[in-house]
Amino acid sequence: MKIAWIGPVADEETLLRFPAAFSPAGVRWNGGFVRALGAETVDVRTVYHLARPAWPRGPLWVPNYQLVAGGSGGAWPGYWNVRGLRPLSLAKGYSRVVSRWIAGGWKPDFVVVYNAGPQNVSLARAMNRKFEVPWVVLLADADADAQSAAGCIQLGARGIVHLSWKAFEAQESGPRLHLDGGIDRCRTLPSPMQRTKAIVYSGALHPVAGADFLVRAFRQLKDPEARLHLTGKGADADFKALVKTDTRITLHGLVSEAKLDAVCGAAEMFVNPRPSRFPENAENFPSKLLEYLSWARPVISTMTPGVHPEYREVITVLERETEEALAQAMAEVLAWPDSRYIAQTQRIAAWMSAKRLWSIQARRFLDWLAGL
Repeated sequence: MKIAWIGPVADEETLLRFPAAFSPAGVRWNGGFVRALGAETVDVRTVYHLARPAWPRGPLWVPNYQLVAGGSGGAWPGYWNVRGLRPLSLAKGYSRVVSRWIAGGWKPDFVVVYNAGPQNVSLARAMNRKFEVPWVVLLADADADAQSAAGCIQLGARGIVHLSWKAFEAQESGPRLHLDGGIDRCRTLPSPMQRTKAIVYSGALHPVAGADFLVRAFRQLKDPEARLHLTGKGADADFKALVKTDTRITLHGLVSEAKLDAVCGAAEMFVNPRPSRFPENAENFPSKLLEYLSWARPVISTMTPGVHPEYREVITVLERETEEALAQAMAEVLAWPDSRYIAQTQRIAAWMSAKRLWSIQARRFLDWLAGL
C-alpha cells in the first residue's frame, strides 16, 4: 500500500530550530504512526509545511524546507505567508508535490490528512477529483478554521479517525475509527529500583494544559524531598515567576529527546493536570498521557471527555480538580509502599503492551482502511 501523508513529520533538529512552528506532541504522534506503518511495509510519503507567523510578523514568502524524516520522500513546499492567501498557497504547494509523485509513477492508494485544515482538505479533494485517490482524516484537534467530521464526510472523505473519545462517539454518520495514539515500546523500571520523589510534567506551559494548576498544587505538597520537573514551551513571565516561588521546582523548557528521556527516566510519577473546564480540552486527547504511560510509572490524570474510559484501568484519576485534591493525590503516590508501586508499574506495562503499541495501532488502521 502507498499513502500520501499530510501531517507534521519532522526531525529533532527542525523541532528545536523552529519551536514555534510545531506542536512537539503532534510531531511525535505523526512520526510514531508513520514509522509503524513503514514497519508494516506501507510506502509512506509525507508532505507538510514550515509554519511561520503571518507576514508582516513573519516572512512574506516561506521557501521550500529541505528535510527527509519519518517516511520516505518527505516534502516541505514553500508558500505565500499572508493571511487569507496562505491556505490557498499551501494547497497549491501540496498539490504540486503529490502530482509530481504521481507523474513519476508513484500513485498513493490513500491520502491521509492530519486535521482538516483548509489546505489539507483542498489537497485531498483535488487528488480525489483528478486521480480518484480516496482520502481519510485524522481528527486530533477542534479548530475554528477546520472542517468537522460531518463536513469532511459531506466533502467526500472515505472515513474519519478520531483521537478524542468524545468526538468519536459524537460522529453520527460515515465510517469512523477511534485511535488515540501509540508508543514504540514500554520501558521497564531501572534495576535496582530507586524511588526518586521526582514528579514530571511535559507539555504546553499554559493554563489550558494545566501547568499553572500543577505548580500551585505542588506548592502545597509538604514533602521537602519532592521535586517537580517541567519541560515544554509556552512559559510566560507570570508562569516563570510562579515557578520561582518554590525551589523544589525545575523549569527545563523545550528540551532535546535525549534530555527529555533523562528527565522522564528519573521520574517517580507523572501528572497530566489538563483541566476539564476549558472547552478546548473536551475535543482533544492529551497525547502526553501515552508518553507518560510508556515509562510504566504511576500517572495522575484528569479525565477530560476526550480520554477513553478504559484508561481508568491504569491511571490514578483526579476526580476533584482542585489544588488540594491534586496535592493529596501526589502525596499518596509518593507514600505508596514499594510493593504497590511495583504492582502498578507492571499493570501499566502489560496494559500498554497489549493495547497501545504503535505496531498494534498501525495494523488496526490498515484493517480499517481495507474495509472502506
